[in-house]
Amino acid sequence: MLMEVLAKPGSSRSGIAKEKGKLVAYLKSRPENNAANIELLKLMKKSYPGREIRIVRGRTAKLKLILIQEP
Repeated sequence: MLMEVLAKPGSSRSGIAKEKGKLVAYLKSRPENNAANIELLKLMKKSYPGREIRIVRGRTAKLKLILIQEP
């Protein structure tokens, strides 16, 4: 399954919400040294336990395409 997620690094809270039909990830981490991407993957793994999750597109952009697969 592919999902588009809008990342908002440097937020005061950490979590995933659905806003206007899109997933928005609020990340406390800054987009430095891949910290925000790592936090995003950890949040996604909490939402989809036991599945393989990776960023397919958008490693350096706010809009990311996430791939969620069965192990």
